[in-house]
Amino acid sequence: MAVVLKQVLVSLLLSYTFSRMFASAVVVLWTLAVSFIVIYGSFNTCWVHIPGKDPSTGRIPFMRVAIFLPYYCAVCLLMIGGKLIQVLRSWKSVDEVLPGIYLGDFYSSFQSNFKWVGIVDLTNELPRLGNSKHYLNIQSWDGCPPTADSIERAVNFITTCEKPVLIHCA
Repeated sequence: MAVVLKQVLVSLLLSYTFSRMFASAVVVLWTLAVSFIVIYGSFNTCWVHIPGKDPSTGRIPFMRVAIFLPYYCAVCLLMIGGKLIQVLRSWKSVDEVLPGIYLGDFYSSFQSNFKWVGIVDLTNELPRLGNSKHYLNIQSWDGCPPTADSIERAVNFITTCEKPVLIHCA
């Protein structure tokens, strides 16, 4: 009886260990696959739509967030770290570059001391958080410039939109 009980305990322990290893392997493979897609996509302008951000509303569907969860976790950590450095060094997150036209970061879009009439969002991986009357999303990966057509659309939007207008990336 003791031998059978030992074998059952060993088999349960092995099953538990292998299931944990399998779960870890799945998470690692999932993270690697998502990382490969994002890295390849950031060098390929045809893949700017992969995160699934709706250009008209700036929202990202829940299923896309779930699929790209490892990427969004890393993005959130980097964004929080960047904001922390910005606060500690007393850097401004928004600057007026022309009368009524501001250049800023993602956090500028929902600052309470500004009421943006228009927002030009240059991100494809971050959801729209700020409210504005007018919104234009020029999807591009962080660190990659938008296309010439996209820049022309943004300029047309800025010139026809009421002020103040915020242009922001990640």
